[in-house]
Amino acid sequence: MEDSTTTARKPRTPWTPQDDATVRLLASDGWTDAEIASHLHRDVKLIGKKRRDLCIPRGVTPELAAMMGRVNTRNRNARA
Repeated sequence: MEDSTTTARKPRTPWTPQDDATVRLLASDGWTDAEIASHLHRDVKLIGKKRRDLCIPRGVTPELAAMMGRVNTRNRNARA
């Protein structure tokens, strides 16, 4: 029987300088990490790590991030 732990995982594609440039461009255009991850077909956590490694500021303003945090908290409280 084949080991499912090795076949279930998607093969990793190497990170290229073009990917770095794309992250820089999209982040400067205001894209979120989730939008960049979707565009590059990568995990959102990897995009966040790469952005921090490259010293690229978040694509959203701190004010927008705070507002979205309040909205998400309100939604979670309403469901509870």
